[in-house]
Amino acid sequence: MWGLIPLKDHDRVEEERHKINYRYMQAVVDEIIFGNVDPLKHPSKWNLGKLLKEFNGISGKILNDSFVAITEVALRESLTQLHELSSVSINDFHLPNLPSPPNAFRGIRRKSSSLKRWLAVCSDDSAKDGKYRPTVNLLRKYLGDFIIASYLDVVQESGYDDAYMKEIERAVLVKTLDCFWRDHLVNMNRLSSAVNVRSFGHRNPLEEYKIDGCRFFISMLSATRRLTVESLLRLKFLTCMSIGLRGIVKNFIQWDHSTSYHQSLKRRNMAVKRRLDAGDEPVERRWCSE
Repeated sequence: MWGLIPLKDHDRVEEERHKINYRYMQAVVDEIIFGNVDPLKHPSKWNLGKLLKEFNGISGKILNDSFVAITEVALRESLTQLHELSSVSINDFHLPNLPSPPNAFRGIRRKSSSLKRWLAVCSDDSAKDGKYRPTVNLLRKYLGDFIIASYLDVVQESGYDDAYMKEIERAVLVKTLDCFWRDHLVNMNRLSSAVNVRSFGHRNPLEEYKIDGCRFFISMLSATRRLTVESLLRLKFLTCMSIGLRGIVKNFIQWDHSTSYHQSLKRRNMAVKRRLDAGDEPVERRWCSE
């Protein structure tokens, strides 16, 4: 397949695919933050305890002890102090009185990638506006930098070259997407058989199918990002060389069906099926907005 693509284009495609995982990590961090903070309210009103619990949960054991020791009170005081600052330096940024992310963004390419992520955070139109939005954006950058830099440190310490790690990341991403895409097709098929019932409620079945189909798709993308990130952050790099790439993918397949997050999605799909079979709404509104 790659023989039909010029070498430079091939390298560019591989590099972009490599960056997808980092964008996924930032996106998962953003979802956790948006679910627990409100830019309209003071940080003292934010659910920082749940935020830290979710963040530490997806990160596995790659975070250093200094970050794991961060408490809800310390994070709240740091964010309050951050909001009162008149200016901050984006280079080597960290929250006041909290540990700095690992120094993994060395070299022009990685520094450029970090800066692009920061610009994407600042220009994110989907983020809720409010008095404390700059503080929220800086929190997004801090946690995003911390998880990505910690991952890069683990990869570097493993001693494997970039080509090998890219192949592992590609295999995990493709497997995760394949898993959720199949579930998505099944749900869309059930939805097509159930929307006709809504005509009794004076609704347009075609419009209902488009709306809920879009929500199904957004929910699938969110689940794909989260499970991909969880899987990559929990890979045991010390055993990679002994079991080989095929063994890594096999172990991942076994693991992803046992993870609690994946099981929760399976339970959700079963609930969707029961509601569709009963002729009710195919999915609760709050599920599709996650």
